[in-house]
Order: sequence, then structure tokens, then C-alpha cells
Amino acid sequence: MTRIMVNIKPEIIARPLDKSLNIVVYFLIIIKVSAFAKAE
Repeated sequence: MTRIMVNIKPEIIARPLDKSLNIVVYFLIIIKVSAFAKAE
């Protein structure tokens, strides 16, 4: 039962998280770019 849940959960969670994770990655990139721009 636990193995089935572990196998099913990532697929169900990954689909909606893909978009939100991409948004988080974009924000992190923007923060890093702005930090570099301020440092220079």
C-alpha cells in the first residue's frame, strides 16, 4: 500500500507543481539577477 501511494502521489502532485515550481524558479532567477545588478 505504501509503495502504491508513493508511486501515485508524485505523479498527481508533480503536474500542478510543475507550473508553480517554474514560477518559483523564475522568481529566484529575477532575485539573483537584481542582486548581481545591485552589486555591480
